[in-house]
Amino acid sequence: MPYIQPHILDEIGRVIGTQRPELGGGLLGPQGQEIVSLFIFDEEAQVTGASYSPSRSLARKIREIESSTNLEWKGVVHSHPGGLNRPSSGDDVEITNNFRLNQHMKLFFCPIVSFDNVRHLEENELTCGRGKISMYIARRDRRDTGCQISPFSNKEEIILERTPTVPDLLGKHLQSVIDKLHPSRYEILRSSEEQPDLVPVRLLLDGVELLLLFSKGSYPTVPPVLLVTPEGENTHQVNPMWWDLEVPDEERLLDSLSRLVKSGGSADANTFRMGYGPSGGPVLTSDPQKAKLAGWELLVTQQNAEAEAEQIHNALFARSNGILAQGLKKAHVIIAGLGSGGSYAAKELVRAGIGEVTLIDAETVEGANLSRTEYALSDINRRKTDALAQRLLQINPALVIHLHCCNVQDLDVQVIHDLVADADLVFAATDDIRAQTILGHFAYYLGKPAIFGGMYAGAQGGEVIFTVPDKTSCFLCATRVRQTTEAATSRVSGTTDYGTGRLTGEMALAVDIQHITSAAIKMALSLLLKGLSSDANLASFLDTQIQENMNYVTFSTVPNYWFYPHIFGETPGQSAYQSVWMTVDKVPECPICGQAEYRSDPLKMVLKAPKIRIEA
Repeated sequence: MPYIQPHILDEIGRVIGTQRPELGGGLLGPQGQEIVSLFIFDEEAQVTGASYSPSRSLARKIREIESSTNLEWKGVVHSHPGGLNRPSSGDDVEITNNFRLNQHMKLFFCPIVSFDNVRHLEENELTCGRGKISMYIARRDRRDTGCQISPFSNKEEIILERTPTVPDLLGKHLQSVIDKLHPSRYEILRSSEEQPDLVPVRLLLDGVELLLLFSKGSYPTVPPVLLVTPEGENTHQVNPMWWDLEVPDEERLLDSLSRLVKSGGSADANTFRMGYGPSGGPVLTSDPQKAKLAGWELLVTQQNAEAEAEQIHNALFARSNGILAQGLKKAHVIIAGLGSGGSYAAKELVRAGIGEVTLIDAETVEGANLSRTEYALSDINRRKTDALAQRLLQINPALVIHLHCCNVQDLDVQVIHDLVADADLVFAATDDIRAQTILGHFAYYLGKPAIFGGMYAGAQGGEVIFTVPDKTSCFLCATRVRQTTEAATSRVSGTTDYGTGRLTGEMALAVDIQHITSAAIKMALSLLLKGLSSDANLASFLDTQIQENMNYVTFSTVPNYWFYPHIFGETPGQSAYQSVWMTVDKVPECPICGQAEYRSDPLKMVLKAPKIRIEA
C-alpha cells in the first residue's frame, strides 16, 4: 500500500506549499517498499508559470543518495495553480517516459500540491502549506506502453493493520527482542496486497516508536528496514542496520537491536530518546551535526548522552591529577594550521582535557601528510578541519569544536577579533609568517597568551615563541631578532614559495617535529593554567621565563647545529637534543607591544592585498 510519511508531507508543505506554483522535488524511500521517507527540494528546476521540469542537479543528488544508502527514487511532487489538483497531460507524458527509461520502476509517486480552498478534501487529499496535496500514484499498464494514474489515501491505518500470523521463524526471533526490551506495546501488522512479502512490526518503547519492515523472502539473511520515530519528532531511518551474518540466525535480530537500543541511565531512566554514538554505544551526543562530524550512528537510549560524554571528559584527568587541573575543561584554544605540528598539538591539548577548540586551515589531507600528521588513509581528500575534528571527538566526545576551513587572511578582521576575544590561548602553527603575525597582533591586543612554533631549514632545529601581553615581547619583535640572525648566517630559514609566500614543505621526521611541538604544548598548558589561577604544578612552569622576558627558545635536532657548539662546546655529555632560551627586548616603536603611542588596532589591518584588474 503506497504511503508518504507524515513528516515528509509537513516538509513538502513548508517548502513548496507556501510559495508560488510549479515548484517541486524528488521523493525517495526504502528499496522495494511503497513508502516515501525523503524529500529533496529541486532548487535548480526549470519552471515557468505553467510548467515544472526537474533539473540535472536533482537527478545527480538522487543518484548519489541511491549509491550510498538503501533508499531509491520513488517519484516527483510538484505544485499547480488552484483548481488543477491532479497530474496534467504533460505530467502523464513525463511519467510514461520515466517508466520507459527506468525499467526497474513498478510505480511512481506523483502527488500534486495545489493552492485551493481546503474546506472540502477528497479521500486522497490532505492540507499542505497554503493549499492541499492530492495523492496520486502511477503504475505501468500491462502492455508496458503507458501508465495508469490513480488516487490513493495516505491514512496510516491502511498500512498498519494487525494480522494474527507471521512466519514462525520471525515470531521466535521477535520474542527474544520483546523479552529483552520490554516494549510497552507490540504489534505485528498486516502485509499489503501489493507487497505480501513485507511484514511490518511496530515496537512502542516509552518515548520512541520502532517500525521494522521484514521481508519474508530474505530474512534473516537481509536485515529489516528500521524507522525510528521519537515522540513528537520526525521519523529517522537507521541506515544501515548492524547485521552480522556470523551471529546465529536466531540471535541476529536481538544482536542488532541491542546495539541500537541502550537501556538504563541515571536520568529519566524510563524514557527513551534518540541519540548518537559509535556502533554499539555508548550514546555520546543528542546533536545530529556533532554526530555527523564524529561519524557516529543513530541510537535509541535511556542514557543521558551529555552526561556520558562528560564522564569520559573527566576521565582524561585521571593520570594528570596535580599536574593539570579540571579547569582546563572550560578552556578554549584556537589552533591555526593543522599540519604536522598543529594536528599533533590539537590532539595532545584535547588529551590534556581542553574543552573547546577552534580549528583553522584551508587545506585538504594528502597522501604525503600521512607520514607525520595525525591523519589516516580514510582522511585523504577530506578537509583537514573535518578530518581532525572527527579524530578529536574520538578522544573527548564532550569537546566543543568550531571549524574554519580557510586561511587566516581569508577571515574578516572582525571574525578574527571575535574568535580571539572568546579564546583563552592562541596556538599558531601555520607555515605563513604573515598569518602568524596577524594572530600574534590580535592576541596581544586582546590580552590573550599565544604560542608560535616552527621548524628551521632541513628540520635540523626549531623554535617556540610564547607571548604574554605586557609581560613579554610580541611575536613581531621576536621574529625581527631571528631575521637579523638569519641574514648573517643563512642557516635557519626555510625556502619560501614565491607564489604563495608560504614555506615549502621541509624534509623532516615526525619525531623531530613532535619533539619541538611537545615543548610548545607544555608551554600552552602552563599559560592556560596560570590564566585559571590554578595551583597545578604545571602552572609555574614558565614563571622564570616570564619574569626575565625569555620567551624565545630554540632547539637542535642534530649534533653541532648552528651556534650550539659555541655555547656547549666545553660542557661534557652534550649532543642533540639541545635548547637555548633567549631574551627578546621590546622594540619601543613596535605597533604591537611597543610604547602606547605606537601601538595599533589590529581591526584596522588589511589582511590581503587588494585585487587589481588592468583594463586593456
